[in-house]
Parts: sequence; structure tokens; C-alpha cells
Amino acid sequence: MRDAFPCDGPRWRVMGASVKGISHVRAGQPCQDAVRWRTIPIPGLPPDTLIAAVADGAGSARHSGEGSFLAADAAIDRAAAMLQDDPCGITSPRLTHILHQAMYAAYRRIVETAAQPNYWRPIREYATTLLLVIWARGTLAAAQIGDGAVVASNESGDYILFTTPQRGEYANETSFLTGRNAMQQLQIRTAAWPNAKRIAMFTDGLQNLALEHTANAPFPGFFTPLFNWLEAQTDELDAYAGLRAFLKSDRVTARTGDDTTLLLALREQG
Repeated sequence: MRDAFPCDGPRWRVMGASVKGISHVRAGQPCQDAVRWRTIPIPGLPPDTLIAAVADGAGSARHSGEGSFLAADAAIDRAAAMLQDDPCGITSPRLTHILHQAMYAAYRRIVETAAQPNYWRPIREYATTLLLVIWARGTLAAAQIGDGAVVASNESGDYILFTTPQRGEYANETSFLTGRNAMQQLQIRTAAWPNAKRIAMFTDGLQNLALEHTANAPFPGFFTPLFNWLEAQTDELDAYAGLRAFLKSDRVTARTGDDTTLLLALREQG
């Protein structure tokens, strides 16, 4: 977590957490989700530039928890480096290129880890989904492989499903970053979003709560109370504890036994 509650200029108030699901607790498995973000100023860009990632390791893959962390870290590292290389050239086509390169960097990080001498493992053991968001110079851009979703709203408070959960070829099959055709399945979207106010990212453990499946749309009753809660927070550690408590609450665990990850980003005016 980095600079979740910065103090100067327009900024994003960001909080994210991952919690082990009940099924993983019972099976003695670790949490296989990951969440990362950066709101630190990049030279040449406004201080409200945001880069965030969430990843969900496959429950059946032995090292998927490590895979999710590797993927999220690598994607953010690559996106930040490319933004810093040319901070003035932030356009939708360039953000699309950055997202492609960041997702590929995440894949390469897993491949290189799996291929270490005296450590070789099949990359399928690191199987993970990956969602990556960049908001810079009034443009919102997102990339996704796998399930979970990105939700965004503007100052009017209307939520839209910015990316959609992605499934594999068969029912209940998920696409993974480590899959054979992962880059061909990559979902990317960019849009001018100068009045972006709220962005949420979540793994599939929260889909039944966060989305109205018949309408394929975000459920405002899930997001609005959470963003209102985040707006009232004044301490980062308290906010982190509060978000974890929500993800462990009966309201969530009654609907899913899976690991759950949620990132909330609230843009404030300085």
C-alpha cells in the first residue's frame, strides 16, 4: 500500500484488502488473492494519477497465491515506468499500449520465476487472473484477463461496469494470465473520464454481491455505502481494518466461501 491518503492537491483516497475465504480456511490454504496500487506523483503527471491492480490465484494451482502477487506487482511496476518515460504523451492509444505491455510484463515475471534454476515449475501452477487500472490526465483505462470486474462512476453517482467478468471456453471455467491464449483474450477499455469520482475493482468472490446479474450492471446498494464509508475515514490503518472486517462479515461470507478482494478509490478535490 502506498500513499493511500495523500494530503496535497487533487488526489485519490484508496483502500484495498484481500481476505482468505472460508473454504480456504477449512482446507488450510493461504489467501490466493492480491491487491496493489500507487498514487504517488509521477514526474510530469498530475498528483492524482492512479495505477491499481487486483489478482485472483486459481484455487487448484499450487503456487497461485505467489502468482497473483507477482502479476500485480509486475504490472504496476511496468505501467509506472512507462508513464514516467513519457508523461506528456498520455492518450488513449498510448494507455492501451501501456496496458498491453504491463499485462505482458506480469506474464513474463511469472515465467521467469517458474524457470529459475533448481526451482523449475510449470507456469500453470502460478495461474492467476489480473485486472489493471490506470487513471491519468482525465482518461480511465483498464485491462483484464479472467473474472472479477472494474466499476466506475462520475460525480453524478451513476455506476457503470467498466470491464466485465471474463470466462473460459466452458461453463465455470475462468481465463488466466498463464493460459495458452491469454493475450488473445485480453480485455482492454479506455474512455475519457475527466470527472471520475469513484473506481472499484474486485475479484470474483464478490461478484454475487457487487453485480446485478440479470441486468449485468453494478449494484448501487453495494458500492454507495462503501464509498460513503471510505469518504468518512481519516486514518489509513483504521480504514484497512474496517475493509477487512467487511470482507469477513456475515454479509459476505454467507454468499461466498472464496477469497475476496476489493479496492476502492475515491477521487477528492484539493
